Amino acid sequence: MKTGPAAVCIKTARTSYPCEQESGFHGDLQVRAFTVASNVSTPSGACSRALQTGEEAMTSPRKSAVTTLGLSMAMALAFFSLSVAVLLLYSGLDAVRDFRAQESDIFNKQQLAAQNAAKTVSNFINENFSVLETAIGLSPFDRMSGTEQKQVLQTLVGLRPAFRHLVLFDDRNEVVAQASRLSSYASKAFIDRLKESLPGKNPPVERTIGPVHVNPATSEPMAIMALPVKNVLGDVQGTLIVELNLKFMWDIVDRLKVGETGYVYVADRKGNLLAFSDSGRVLKGESVEQLEAVAEFIRKGTSAGPVLATTYRGILGSTVVGTYAPLTTPDWAVIAELPWEEAYRELLLGIVTSMGITLAMAVLAGFFGVFAARRFASPLIDLTETASRIAGGERDLQAEVAGPREVAHLATAFNSMTAQLRQSLQDLQKQFDELKRTEDAYRRSEERLRLAVEGTSDGIWDWDVRTGQTYFSPSYYTMVGYEPDEFPANYQNWLQRVHPDDVEEAVRLAQRAIAESSSFVIEFRFKTKNGEWRWVCGRGKAAGWDADGNTTRMAGFHSDITERKLAEQQTRAALEEKEVLLREVHHRVKNNLQAIIYLIRSEADQCEDKRGSRFLGELEERARTMALVYEQLYQSENLARIEMVQYLSDLAANLAQAFGADRDIPIAVEPGKIWLDVEIGMPCGLIVNELVTNALKHAFPPGAQERGRISVALRKEHERYVLRVSDNGVGLPPGLPWREARSLGLRLVNLWATHQLGGTIAVEGPPGTAFVVTFPARRGRAGQNGPC
Repeated sequence: MKTGPAAVCIKTARTSYPCEQESGFHGDLQVRAFTVASNVSTPSGACSRALQTGEEAMTSPRKSAVTTLGLSMAMALAFFSLSVAVLLLYSGLDAVRDFRAQESDIFNKQQLAAQNAAKTVSNFINENFSVLETAIGLSPFDRMSGTEQKQVLQTLVGLRPAFRHLVLFDDRNEVVAQASRLSSYASKAFIDRLKESLPGKNPPVERTIGPVHVNPATSEPMAIMALPVKNVLGDVQGTLIVELNLKFMWDIVDRLKVGETGYVYVADRKGNLLAFSDSGRVLKGESVEQLEAVAEFIRKGTSAGPVLATTYRGILGSTVVGTYAPLTTPDWAVIAELPWEEAYRELLLGIVTSMGITLAMAVLAGFFGVFAARRFASPLIDLTETASRIAGGERDLQAEVAGPREVAHLATAFNSMTAQLRQSLQDLQKQFDELKRTEDAYRRSEERLRLAVEGTSDGIWDWDVRTGQTYFSPSYYTMVGYEPDEFPANYQNWLQRVHPDDVEEAVRLAQRAIAESSSFVIEFRFKTKNGEWRWVCGRGKAAGWDADGNTTRMAGFHSDITERKLAEQQTRAALEEKEVLLREVHHRVKNNLQAIIYLIRSEADQCEDKRGSRFLGELEERARTMALVYEQLYQSENLARIEMVQYLSDLAANLAQAFGADRDIPIAVEPGKIWLDVEIGMPCGLIVNELVTNALKHAFPPGAQERGRISVALRKEHERYVLRVSDNGVGLPPGLPWREARSLGLRLVNLWATHQLGGTIAVEGPPGTAFVVTFPARRGRAGQNGPC
């Protein structure tokens, strides 16, 4: 819209019009509106001065032309300056944002490179540890001869080129076997050094790796690795010491690349350089503790959180972007460094490109500013001529609306001003009526809330955290035997009535809810007026905050839960009585089975028939298997389920004592934690009893070359359990229809597996024999997560 002296008059009138800024009484608004209307009909002050300026402009055309020319240039310069300022501001902010984003991306890539390099170095160490641990796990050193032990160590030396010397010590730190790439003299010297460094007579219980040292003969870096040697029971039987050649790690580090010109090196916690592409610096034992990444690693160690990349002077003396990734074992760090020029190459190129684009846009903005200024200055000249005609006497704008569109708009504005004032007053009256209706609705809502608070049996509270003042609803007082407002409603009075044993927990939860602006639920005892303690469930949440987000108000309610607490105590007592009764039943069943076992054993001792005696012996083991279930149930906290791995281990020990005590045939039970219901666990135990007994009797005839072994494993695979009993004995005769065999034991196994467990049974072998029983996991209440 064009502006001029007449427009200035309108502005003056609108400045005097307060209806848009004040909301007083209706009468005051009418008075103010009348005053504004009077001012509009009598131009004075600024309006008169504006009209005089318009008349002077009409009598001085040359001066007007000069002013127009200055305005055009001023608009052009203003537009150009504003455009350049906006471009520079936007480009600068965009450049800063892009710089930070790309710098963060550079640091993240560098951190990822360090982590990948650390993973590669860690894999080298862990791979060697894994090979040694696998060899220890697969080779029972405690049962092997010295020749066999040495053969295993020689195999490891041939398998891993990085293994320079392997020495096996017993639990008294005496050498029992060794294998080496060194001469006999060098091997003896190495063992002597090891004996001096071993800690007393107790072998280590965890794998360790010692500090790096340089072999004086070959100038190669070495590290000592030590692993405990344990038997099947987990007891430490000795130590396996390995001298690891770290030269192979040099090759790995040398192949690691960061970007095009970056590099990786390894340092320990003391700042010693362990691996670098320049091996000469490593062989000199150079310390790099002065480098920023290494110094930070020495200071923080391996327990620090994420390590951020930084810019500093690197190991080659140039400025780099670098970071480190710590290794847990050993206590080393892998440092990745990328030259600053390569890291920021794309970022600097982007900044230069952005500056060029900004400069080009600034030039275009200048041309556009000149064009726009010339376009916008012409209407202002027409507006000046219109203002001059108004100053010459054409002031009755309501009578004549003529001239350009802008002037017509000004005349229409004068004609409609009075109507607009009346309309504004009507709008304000509508707003006043709406506020009145809102106030009435709020009052009704407040009344409904009051009735709801008075009608509920729960006690409602509202707490001002800053002052400690609290509101308690009438039902809050009556719930604990008081009359409404009988004691002052504040935090201290509430706290004095909380049971002393519950005060600490109540205060802790309330303070945490205040600090975290969250909700809380607590059950505590509250003292009534007559001194009785009632159980109360308190619920509350943050309901008010200050400008900084700190909680200033908490609100909630208290419910009397005394009756529920009494019911819970009665239920708990009934459950305890039931558990005692069930435990007594299990105890009596176990005792009855022990009596049956005693009678069977007595009958077997008197039986002269070998076949009958053997039958009674098998029957005794079956009864003992069932008795073992009730023995574990009696000793367990869970009276309905049994931990199968422990049960099978005890069963295997009994069978080994009964049938294989003089034959040295180990029975291994796969470790784990599987809980089954009694009705599922007992058939599994009977199946294992029959199959292990069968193997001990028939699978290992005298004169067998290989030492006998029996394995028992119970696993959960998807929604099924798999029970596997295997041996390395002579196996079943080919083509034997074992399901139709006359053996009572095998027929019972088939019966228990298919009917009681609802599963299937399969036989594998030769070599050896393996019975695999598969049954559904959802039968009964079987599970693998322990007692509920």
